[in-house]
Amino acid sequence: MSITVKYPQYKLDLVKEKEYFPYSLLLLADETVNAINKYVYDSDVYVLKEQEKELAVFWINPKSCV
Repeated sequence: MSITVKYPQYKLDLVKEKEYFPYSLLLLADETVNAINKYVYDSDVYVLKEQEKELAVFWINPKSCV
């Protein structure tokens, strides 16, 4: 799934392949890959890109959206 945002040079992508997570960006918020792996596999992970350059990442855990 890809969402076009207001500015056409940016694209918001849902990470579909659970083997690929942008750890380089996720590690800016958490100290270790182990800490990230505790939540990331149960979440929807989105990456904001400019062309193919990854700029930002965020995750939504459906269990905490109550």
